[in-house]
This record gives sequence, C-alpha cells and structure tokens, in this order.
Amino acid sequence: MLYSSAGFASMLFASKIGHLSDKIGAQKVLPACLLLTGAVSIPQGLVTSPWQLALLRFIHGVAVAGLMPSINALIRNLTPSFCLGRIYGFNQSAQFIGMFSGAFLGGHLAAVFGIRQMFFIVAVLLLTDAIWCHKIEK
Repeated sequence: MLYSSAGFASMLFASKIGHLSDKIGAQKVLPACLLLTGAVSIPQGLVTSPWQLALLRFIHGVAVAGLMPSINALIRNLTPSFCLGRIYGFNQSAQFIGMFSGAFLGGHLAAVFGIRQMFFIVAVLLLTDAIWCHKIEK
C-alpha cells in the first residue's frame, strides 16, 4: 500500500502536470520533475515510520507524473514526422528495459547494500539527470 501511493499520485496529477508542460514547456517541466523526484528520494531513505514513507512516496508520484508527458512532448517536438513512430518505439523499448533491469539490478543491490541505501542511489541518479537536463535546456 505504501508503494502504491506513488502510482495513485501519478494517476491524479499526470494530466495536470501535462497541462503545465503545455503552458510553460516540457523542457522546463522535465528537469523540475527530476529534481523533485531526486530530492524526495533522499528522505525516503531516512524514514522512521510507515506514514512518512507513504507521504514521501505520494510526493514522489506527483513528480514522476510529469516525466512521461514531458518526455513524450519533447520527442514529438524534436523528431521529424517521418520517423516519429520508430522513435516512440525506441522510447517504449527503453522504458521496458529500464523496468526490467532496474528491478533486477535494484533487487540485487538492495540485497547487498540494504533497501535504505537504494533510495540514496536513486536520488543521486535522478539529481544527476536533473542537472544534465537543465544544462541541455540552456
């Protein structure tokens, strides 16, 4: 139930953040969502009670809700129409590879380092991506 709060938040906020992306631009929403997701991952490794984790996972889900609409909008804006379907296919394949390898590798790393450390590792990766996206934006 704790981890499903992220999915619930994403379901509630995806269209709202997608609309925000339409207004201000996906190139601004994407790094902001990555930054929020990375920032909220840090305290998840420090929680002391289930309600804290549930709240942080909910906030995490709000931030994640803006990632896919922003990525898809950027793909649409940056890809020539003659190969748009192929590029969306690559994007979808990369998502599935990430889901598989992330769960597989994450499970092994959690067994070695502990589940708390996984939140910190994820935070570093997401914050690095946020910085990278912000630099690309400029």
